[in-house]
Amino acid sequence: KASQEEQNEEENRKKEKKKQQVQYQDAEEMNTEEDKTPLTTYKAINDEVVERQDKIEKQIEHMRRMLSDLLENSQSAITKKRQQPQRQ
Repeated sequence: KASQEEQNEEENRKKEKKKQQVQYQDAEEMNTEEDKTPLTTYKAINDEVVERQDKIEKQIEHMRRMLSDLLENSQSAITKKRQQPQRQ
């Protein structure tokens, strides 16, 4: 009778252990699925940020050229004005 109880307890322990392993495996699979989603989300966000940075850098470069041209034009206008004989 004692050995029968021991066998039942042993089988119950084995079943419980197997059950825990299955739960752990399920949890791991779910975890990797959850992990994949944020990675793709982060990648999409990162791509968007990089794209925006590129646009901003192009706009800044464009503004620099415009300001440079403006400065050049105003300097040449000032120089021309100074070279003209002053009327009195």
